Amino acid sequence: MTRNYIKQIFIARLIIFLAFNFVCLVRIIPAQSISADLTKLKKCGQYNLSDTSIMTAMSYGSHIYAGTEDGSIHAVDQMTLGKIWSSSIGGQIVSNLIVADGNILVVSNPILSNEAKPDISILRSLSSMTGLTNWNLPLPYSSGLFLGITGRYLIAVGKEGTVTAHEISTGNIIWKSSFKGTITAPPQFSEDRIILGTDQKELMVLNALNGEIITRSKINFSPSSVSIASVRTFAAGDERGNLFLIDVYSGKSVWTFKSGAKISFISSTDKGLMATSNDNFVYMLSEYNGDVIWKRRLPGRVASSPLVTSDAVSLQIAADKAIFLLDLQNGKILNQLLMDEENSTGIMPGLLKESSLFFSTINSIVVYSAGPCLAA
Repeated sequence: MTRNYIKQIFIARLIIFLAFNFVCLVRIIPAQSISADLTKLKKCGQYNLSDTSIMTAMSYGSHIYAGTEDGSIHAVDQMTLGKIWSSSIGGQIVSNLIVADGNILVVSNPILSNEAKPDISILRSLSSMTGLTNWNLPLPYSSGLFLGITGRYLIAVGKEGTVTAHEISTGNIIWKSSFKGTITAPPQFSEDRIILGTDQKELMVLNALNGEIITRSKINFSPSSVSIASVRTFAAGDERGNLFLIDVYSGKSVWTFKSGAKISFISSTDKGLMATSNDNFVYMLSEYNGDVIWKRRLPGRVASSPLVTSDAVSLQIAADKAIFLLDLQNGKILNQLLMDEENSTGIMPGLLKESSLFFSTINSIVVYSAGPCLAA
């Protein structure tokens, strides 16, 4: 087996993994506001990584954090777009980034020379200010993990059905749980629950305090996306384009909507439930009965979880250089941004201070502002 062949296999696996896993996973919070006119967004600058690719990114405080293909974490200043620090954790990053209590939390897998499957995945905490390691902890091996913060704990959900809850400051395991099947709908986290879907054609609601299953809901096809709609309900979409609003405690469907293709992402907004579908449509649905409030066709599939603000939504198009901003009220296009490179699949855009947004291309973080640029 040649070195070039091994490299091609690794890249192919990496692309598949990115397409499935890297959705930015955070607690469900009210839509963020942006105070300036989104029709006047202008490019303020970018942070380039010429020798590696961006696999996950997020913003927190005055920093943007990016995890890269070569196993490094970069901290970038939001104002100057200059590097503050970078830290090599080694291996392959296989989770999203979470920042909590001064910790950057991330999971990586060792890369073995003979391509054997590692025995463990490694959960790490880095200082958000310096990039130095606070602690690391071995976890059961998973090809991809989803990290989220509930009211008290860091939750790590393995693609193959393992769930662990940790103290943020030490990494100590509070509880662990497991279930049958492989995750097909990446989990969503609230203060007290975790919601996900599996290839067993099943939707599950877990208690975040102890890992116990609150409800299971069987559907006819594999779920593809979930979103917490309210204290009592959650929304779920499947691979055939069906979207359900489900009661958390009974597991029963309140209403059903049918789109033309797989439901890729669902977001709860002040205007209703917004869903993107692989038929290239964006739908805004009434949370009350599932009626269509508006729909908008885009030139391609949405690449990552939408960024919802109080009045608008930002959507990155897969295998393209385009970003669309739609009015949440009526679905009208407010703005269209063109990148120099293709969008990074699965990396959610982020909202910065002073009415600024950041987006990730394959090799760069790009910042746009609806007001004055942050850089002096």
